[in-house]
Amino acid sequence: MRSSRSTCKLASSVQRNQLMCRTHDNAKFASCGGDKVVFIWDVPSGKVLRRLSGHFGKINALAFNTDAQILASGMSPYIVGIGS
Repeated sequence: MRSSRSTCKLASSVQRNQLMCRTHDNAKFASCGGDKVVFIWDVPSGKVLRRLSGHFGKINALAFNTDAQILASGMSPYIVGIGS
């Protein structure tokens, strides 16, 4: 998934897939894996800013809006969650 303000890429690991999405200024990124939990990270400090649980399906997509205040997550089957 790509937009003009955020870049997302899918990286595979041996045990599970992990989805990562960064903000356009590289200050934050979001990550998720097979545990259905999204983490929002602060890049300069390396600390987790937020832990977003409650997803009930496999997360297939992550994207920040243009000012990095809203993160959307897409799950199977075809459900989108949006949080700020």
